[in-house]
Amino acid sequence: MIFSLTAGSSGSGDARFVARLPLALSPGLVLQIPNGKYLAPGSSMGIQIEKLHYGYAVTLGPFSTSKEAEEALSRLRAAALWSAIELSIGLQYPTENGDIQLSDQPTAISENTQHIGATTGWTFIDGHYDAQKALIIPDDKRLASLELGKPQLVSSIPINLFLEKFEEALSFEKLGQIAIDEKLKLAIEVAMSHRFEVSERAQFIALVTSLEALLPDAPVSDVSRKAITEAIHLIKKSREQYEKDSRESRDLERLLSQVKSLERESIGERLQNFVEASTKRHPTLGSYEVIGLEIRSTYNLRSKLLHQGHIPSEQLVSKLEFLRAFVPKLLRLLFIEASNSN
Repeated sequence: MIFSLTAGSSGSGDARFVARLPLALSPGLVLQIPNGKYLAPGSSMGIQIEKLHYGYAVTLGPFSTSKEAEEALSRLRAAALWSAIELSIGLQYPTENGDIQLSDQPTAISENTQHIGATTGWTFIDGHYDAQKALIIPDDKRLASLELGKPQLVSSIPINLFLEKFEEALSFEKLGQIAIDEKLKLAIEVAMSHRFEVSERAQFIALVTSLEALLPDAPVSDVSRKAITEAIHLIKKSREQYEKDSRESRDLERLLSQVKSLERESIGERLQNFVEASTKRHPTLGSYEVIGLEIRSTYNLRSKLLHQGHIPSEQLVSKLEFLRAFVPKLLRLLFIEASNSN
């Protein structure tokens, strides 16, 4: 299929807006959706999922204003991350919103769109949108949904369980805290993306990187900062004896940049401290001392892999097994913690 053009809105009634978030699942996963659409039974939120030719789209609404729908779209993104953690699946969605392309004048149903008219009763179309974009849909408009062809994904997850996780997340009182927590969102996105990778080495790097995305900046101790300041002063003084654009001056400028970077704790140190602190708050993760040492050795192994291009396969398998179990548990607890914070 090169592209698909289908009805993308209700196209009637009072002005109202629907939040729509397309989803792609990792290879090997598919949702079995009866009749192509599924509305969660007894849902008071109006959450619905539909099957596209390639992938899916979750909708929430309707809402009386576009602002309400935009807020709902942010919550849908956060709910998607929760579902990915809870179901241990790879899940991707657009991080930016797309636009509805409205025509200056309604376009009459033509030969290319007569199938839309046959199923909806429309004689005109007000505009269209890209099915793979996150959108706020003016549902009263007659809109066509355009989906471009791409490789198909396959799988099996009970659809009721999938939407159940969305509803569970949407019921969190402070889900909006997740919607604005860019570091946590990125960490979850990167962690779940490892399920799109075929290579175990790529999976390993993605999972370690997801933890790195959580780290705050951490300055070194006062005594270390004092020593670094003295070193910076000496390098600057040495640089003064060379012409500005000389090779020697550029070498010392690079050295100066490297020394300045020492004003922050190393990533390995910060990672160990962060995970130990998180494990202390959430003892169900295990012994903070044991976990901290495991994380530090895992990060060191990741550095070795990136710098040397190879690590022993038995070490890779062992660390990857640890990360696959630990990272989703940690992210789940941090998600709950953030959604309950003030």
